[in-house]
Amino acid sequence: MANIYILLTDQNILNVIAAKYYHKHDVIILKNQRFIANYSESGLIEYLRKEGRTVQQQTFDPYDPQNLLNLKGRVSESDVVVIPSGGYAYALNMASLLKDACTLCYIEVDGDIFIENNGIFEELKQDDMELDVEDFIENFGGNISTSNEIFFDEPTSIKAFDLIKDNLELYQSMMRPIPIKSHFHDKNKVFINLKTFEEKPQAKEFMDKLLTLLSKAGKCDVKTKADEYVVYFHDKDCKEFFSKSGTWLEAITYRALAQIKSVESPMSSVKFYWKTGQGRVINEIDVMGVHDNNLVLISCKDTKSHTETTLYELFTHGEQLGFDSIKKILVTTSAPLEAFRNRAEDLGVSIVLYDGSDPSIDSIKTLSDALAKAILS
Repeated sequence: MANIYILLTDQNILNVIAAKYYHKHDVIILKNQRFIANYSESGLIEYLRKEGRTVQQQTFDPYDPQNLLNLKGRVSESDVVVIPSGGYAYALNMASLLKDACTLCYIEVDGDIFIENNGIFEELKQDDMELDVEDFIENFGGNISTSNEIFFDEPTSIKAFDLIKDNLELYQSMMRPIPIKSHFHDKNKVFINLKTFEEKPQAKEFMDKLLTLLSKAGKCDVKTKADEYVVYFHDKDCKEFFSKSGTWLEAITYRALAQIKSVESPMSSVKFYWKTGQGRVINEIDVMGVHDNNLVLISCKDTKSHTETTLYELFTHGEQLGFDSIKKILVTTSAPLEAFRNRAEDLGVSIVLYDGSDPSIDSIKTLSDALAKAILS
């Protein structure tokens, strides 16, 4: 059986691409003695074994000439060695020493695969090799705990979000400040202060329509008291949507991303975690997908003020989950200031403005076109 040798690096997803392409090869992971990973090193091994691969691990120092010579002595002509990207000196040494002993595989930061065999370079087609969101998360030891696309795809949810979309300014005025409070002991119960609507009769009418839609679908029960509605939700996802003013934008953005035919495995409200020496790290990304084997990360903000924390979160997630060409996008309902836009450009974050002010325009289609443009840029 032929082997594929891959070296642990800070861009593990490139190794996943190579291993998936050479899916009939046994995998030998070269553990770089000088590399300190910011992820679970066993994550890649567990991921590949779950894919049904035979995996071995060997200690390896790419800077040690003797280690390189030993590797050359072990490989055969049918084996493949993945040369790390990034222009590292040791990678150049590996390529120079091994080029006549086996096939060398180079993965560009955009996911393109090239091989070198006896000094001849060839780009490989990847028609049968597709990554999904789980590949990007699981390869470094992460796991998805929850996501919301099933809830967002439900007919009742679509009707509710369409109602919000078509009455956006009214909804935003109603939810600022948010009139909803959760019950202290019962997380499924919320209270809606009717005094909030004393000078907003249209907002009260809108709220009634939304609650009627949800209650008829069996998502909640509504009781009216003197100065408040008491709403008991039978669906935790529905309760979360109702209690968070920005969830509607996640749902709309998810639907817009899913309309792009070239985007695979769109997901929303993705909560994932991985284990470190200090414990479990938990993160959440509003909307995710994969385009041309490249991860798409989207943060959604229904706000009039922007902080650079959002940009740094997107940048950090991109560094953790993939490589330099990951698409990082902020979808927002208000135009940020110039300083914020400049910082976004520095961090490789595209800004897409959602404008739902005109109900006669298909805002989801418009958003979908804007997302496609940002992904292809």
